[in-house]
Amino acid sequence: MGAMPEEIDLLLPQMEHRANQVVGQRTFTSGILANKEVVVVYSRMGKVAASSTATTLINIFDCQMILFTGVAGALSKDLNIGDMIVSSSLVQHDMDVSALPGFRKFEVPLLDKQFFSPPLWLADKALSASEKYLREVMPADIDNSTLKKFGITSPKSMKGLIASGDQFIASKEETLNLLKDLPDILCVEMEGAAVAQVAEEYGVPYIVTRTISDKADHSAHIDFPLFVKEVATNLTCGVLTELLKRL
Repeated sequence: MGAMPEEIDLLLPQMEHRANQVVGQRTFTSGILANKEVVVVYSRMGKVAASSTATTLINIFDCQMILFTGVAGALSKDLNIGDMIVSSSLVQHDMDVSALPGFRKFEVPLLDKQFFSPPLWLADKALSASEKYLREVMPADIDNSTLKKFGITSPKSMKGLIASGDQFIASKEETLNLLKDLPDILCVEMEGAAVAQVAEEYGVPYIVTRTISDKADHSAHIDFPLFVKEVATNLTCGVLTELLKRL
């Protein structure tokens, strides 16, 4: 799954025996990728869109694992553009029913949990895949002049907390507010924790991987669409392909 077409587009030409099926106004492409039976889909942005897509993957296509990829904004000052984040846990930062007795902020009603944690073995494989891609594959995928254009020199991979919400976080004030309540957040996006909730409710293993598209201090002003087209698409698809080889 990817929230934007560019986040999955490079996977489609690599697939064998492709077949498309439209469900809920989304095109699900089935086929073989890295010797695995897969379904690739562009979910669209936001928690509802991602949840709906994940539910369809499980109920209609009988998917036994969900891999979600895309870009995210850094909240940790240790992150730079082009770094890769693998989810060790996820939280819906805009979930708050704490005004009701007995509920904590960020807690999802009925599930009694604030954080969703992918299987450790899958997170470890995703981290290994991202490290190999950045170290061995990326230099052949993306020319050095393109990397320099976006200030990418020595990108790294990290596991950590990813926050999701139906907001595009774009200011220092919003960043500081999130870190005040959740100081361990590495990055923020709009879908991952919703996919995690659906997957956990159905008992399906999942992982979320993200490429950092902007710094926490908003000091690097980049052309976001161009970054996604020229850099992020290679990173997101390349890491997923490496991960499939490990499954």
